[in-house]
Amino acid sequence: MKKYLSIAATVVAALVLGLVGSAPANAATTYTVSVTVTNTSGTGLSDQYVSLSATDDSYNYYYGTTNASGRVAIANVLPGTYDAQVSVYTNSTSHTATASVTVTTANAAVQLKVSGVTVLAGTVKAGSSAVKDADVSFAGTGSSKNYAYATTDASGRYSTSYVTPGTYTAVVYAYNSGYLTTYSGNTVRGPDAKTVTVKSGLTTTTNISLVRGATVTGKVVDSKGHALKGISIYASNTNRAGYAYATTDAKGAYVLKGLATGPVQVGASRTKSGVTVSGAVKVSAKQGATKKAATIKLKAAGSAKVTGKITTSGSKVVTQGVTLLSSKKAYVATARPSKSGKVTFAGLKAGTYTVVVDGTNIAKKVTVKSGKTKSFGTIKRGKLTTIKGVVKTSGKKAAAGAYVYLVDSYGTTAGSAQVNSKGRYTIKGLISGKYTVWASPNGTKDYAVSAKITVKRGKNVAKNLNLAKGSTVTGYVKHGSRGVEGVAVYVGGGYAVTDSRGKYTVVGVAPGKNVVSVSDPYVGGYHNASKKVTVKKGKTLSVSTIKVS
Repeated sequence: MKKYLSIAATVVAALVLGLVGSAPANAATTYTVSVTVTNTSGTGLSDQYVSLSATDDSYNYYYGTTNASGRVAIANVLPGTYDAQVSVYTNSTSHTATASVTVTTANAAVQLKVSGVTVLAGTVKAGSSAVKDADVSFAGTGSSKNYAYATTDASGRYSTSYVTPGTYTAVVYAYNSGYLTTYSGNTVRGPDAKTVTVKSGLTTTTNISLVRGATVTGKVVDSKGHALKGISIYASNTNRAGYAYATTDAKGAYVLKGLATGPVQVGASRTKSGVTVSGAVKVSAKQGATKKAATIKLKAAGSAKVTGKITTSGSKVVTQGVTLLSSKKAYVATARPSKSGKVTFAGLKAGTYTVVVDGTNIAKKVTVKSGKTKSFGTIKRGKLTTIKGVVKTSGKKAAAGAYVYLVDSYGTTAGSAQVNSKGRYTIKGLISGKYTVWASPNGTKDYAVSAKITVKRGKNVAKNLNLAKGSTVTGYVKHGSRGVEGVAVYVGGGYAVTDSRGKYTVVGVAPGKNVVSVSDPYVGGYHNASKKVTVKKGKTLSVSTIKVS
């Protein structure tokens, strides 16, 4: 018989004889063999299948899987000489290492050093504490589309051999953990991440120390002071990126984690039986600390109720939106009719309101007293008609991908559509009266335009629109003397992101008085900033440097 069998054949034979991983009942002595698997840099390789195969004709075969340190203790091994073997798979490549070990004492040990295995390793900590089960993601930089992933163990260590040599940035995403998403180099901003160069066959170490976030606690009660369970809480920083969500427990308490330092708005609301109750408080948060917010008391705006019925022709009533406006034509609430057409707005202050059937120019006024219910009666909506047309760029070409919006004289939406490749759009949603139709470009140098139209009941409308050539606004965003990369800049309907020098160029800007608004999308990053400007039609405006802190 040959000295070596294939691993597969050996496993089958061993299973038949009952020798896998255990000794026969009459064996006098068995031992534990310690196997360490590393790459050529000496880094332990976790989750690797290690086998011990007898070199004689005994068919003895044992196996185990390495831990996070690359070690495995294989127990109940009979005395003898074995081939220890491991095959490490990295992406689509297999790397094998074999070594001989003679088992005659309780101290048998062998090391398998696998060549050609590239490893990313390191630790994730929060202060001096190890972070368990943190997901570490690596993304290739430049034109590289390579990725790698790992998860930390109880000691905060991670390692992965499923990585291709190249240059990466690393990130640990924080989800309601009390910490902020942190990139390699221990920064909260992706553009500022330190790059990691991974060399073939070697181990590259990257340690990440998570940046602490701010925590806000509080309580939600009803108008009588009773704790409210299951209320959704939302919070956001008001002068920079930062947001958190939570749900109240049986005591009405909530904990919001992962906010940035600075002022925070905390809000809560609940709708029950047609009545919406809400409340909000402000609190000053500080990263690395916990702040207690004032108790949020949910209450309705008032005790009045407006109700009525909507009927529709040509479409289901449940698809028709209904909006309630205040006496000053300000938005109050939106509702959808039931299958029977019933609409109810509850929890209102006493006063006069306008009930608008969205996008139809059909409305009714109703005045209601505190604690009372007032009906607006029945509003009948006829069949909807259609507006269609062609949208062209300022260069007289089809404005493919542009968006068209239609609103009635009350500002409620009649419908929207996206322009096709030939520049055509169609919106069904009109009844009669005066409307405004808007056309907004999709990534071109033009800016949005609008037109007034008058619709006769039962008549379709055709309206073509030509987008207007926009202006250009350019400038720099800096922190001190250094350009800030990766912040969003908005002005006059246009948008851009700063480059590595902090420079931005926004095209398709509407002329006139505008505001250049700067917003960093990274939580815990720079504060918002803005600058007022006046843009001339068809011209390029160079804005003085905007400083962020």
